[in-house]
Amino acid sequence: MLSGSITMKDIHSAAKRGKINEVAQELIRGVYVDTFDDGEYTPLRLACREGHAKLVEVLLNKGTQVNLCDTEGFHALEIACTKRCCG
Repeated sequence: MLSGSITMKDIHSAAKRGKINEVAQELIRGVYVDTFDDGEYTPLRLACREGHAKLVEVLLNKGTQVNLCDTEGFHALEIACTKRCCG
């Protein structure tokens, strides 16, 4: 089991900044791909919100769940579409 939430916060920070290699390293360390941060965002939702399409692709290939909703009831796909991340 991972110690504390430091690593979890690291994956969210990296996802928000679009840092593919940092996110990959956190996943290698054993961080769950769909872990929620304090604001109840997953790495996928953060990547979508910030428009990081390549990171979204990486997370999808790692098996992230696209049907998880945030506290506002939005799915990552809805966020991606509003940010035009998909195309």
